[in-house]
Amino acid sequence: MRRLSRNSAHFQLADRRACSTKRCSKNPVLRREVFVVMIHEVLIPFSKRFEKALQEGTIDVVLSDRVRGRVRHLLADCDAPMVHQPNRYDHLKRTTSASKEAAKDLMRHYGVETFLFVGEDGEECWTSKLLTYIHRCPDPQVFDIIQCWDQYLSSEEQLEVQRKLNDILEQENTGWILCDGQFYRIDSQFLSESVLNRVCELLDTQDYRGPLDEFERAREHLQAANYREAIHCASSAFESLMKIIENQNERTANSLIQGLREIGFYRGMPEDIEKHFGEKVLSGVPFLRNKLGGHGQGMDVVVPPREFAELTVHLAGSLLVFLIRRKLALAPPEVLSPPEEPPKAEDSEMASTDDLPF
Repeated sequence: MRRLSRNSAHFQLADRRACSTKRCSKNPVLRREVFVVMIHEVLIPFSKRFEKALQEGTIDVVLSDRVRGRVRHLLADCDAPMVHQPNRYDHLKRTTSASKEAAKDLMRHYGVETFLFVGEDGEECWTSKLLTYIHRCPDPQVFDIIQCWDQYLSSEEQLEVQRKLNDILEQENTGWILCDGQFYRIDSQFLSESVLNRVCELLDTQDYRGPLDEFERAREHLQAANYREAIHCASSAFESLMKIIENQNERTANSLIQGLREIGFYRGMPEDIEKHFGEKVLSGVPFLRNKLGGHGQGMDVVVPPREFAELTVHLAGSLLVFLIRRKLALAPPEVLSPPEEPPKAEDSEMASTDDLPF
């Protein structure tokens, strides 16, 4: 059987919702069932795909009861009835739902007839319902349930579930994200330590109190979901540091970026790179601030999504690190040599006695 890509399968599933049997020469239900049958061939649940890494502790999944409850409500809202053709070789159809079909998929993957879990009283319990099992199953299997459930949704529903689920995973600080049916780890700790905290460390070490305060406010606004303020403060920190480096207080962001070239900030680079570096590389943060952080929006004020605010803060952080390190490379701070210690008294006596004749 011809293997369909995920995108083409999504198109067929969405097409079934928009086309009635009378208006379409092909059977739309049958087209959907080709998609369903092929899921069983290509889908590898999260816990199976990363089984070795999970056993070795290379990756971990920790989901609280509150996360499970929120995910359960999200999936329950996307469990509309649908017509299913269990066998590709006949035309027998029956009414089912995403939860029932996803449960059968997982039972096949796990090699079981029903799901076993330990109840609150410590006793073993059995269920065939995913909305019950999701409360007590191992953490990685929550992702399995979401993946299998996701395969029976239309394209529009998949995008909606992905957006809402990622909001849940982010708000609960799980460190995971769903993208195109697969879960990915977001190592925010690594990002924070290697970029954001490094910015604060460098700014504090070099006594750049103004840019440091502005950048810390940007991070606080980002955590508080004040995205416009986060973008504005991140850009302000970037501009403040350029003003300190260039000893200028009244210039705009674009003129400050141009001023870095005027003071030889890019010297040693090929002329073509030196000429366009500021425009191509450094102008991203001021651009985002002007368009999303409150400047130049006119009557239509844009409320930026979190991803854009996050991008601006992280981009500003990387550029702040670059500016500080480049400044130190061009003009390293003077290191004073330690004063010479005066000769010890005993050494002086020894030196004087060496001159005595015997």
